[in-house]
Amino acid sequence: VAEFALAVADDWQGAGLGALLLGKLAASATAQGIRRLSGDVLADNDRMCRLLGRSGWHQTPDHFDARLIVAQLELDATSAERSALDA
Repeated sequence: VAEFALAVADDWQGAGLGALLLGKLAASATAQGIRRLSGDVLADNDRMCRLLGRSGWHQTPDHFDARLIVAQLELDATSAERSALDA
């Protein structure tokens, strides 16, 4: 399992960079033998949550902090290809 983090400057949001970076991250992690990516997302970050949902990430509320969503992606060749295509 590897933890992911992603930040895109406000001026660049909506340009597809987040999707591109998530796809590259999933492909790179898969190539390194990582089997799952996991990270916390602010629950009110609707754009990121939608992007993760479109890219096949599983999202659940954090059990200890209602302000957070735990996002996870099980990695295999298919999920890495799907994430890269979504980018």
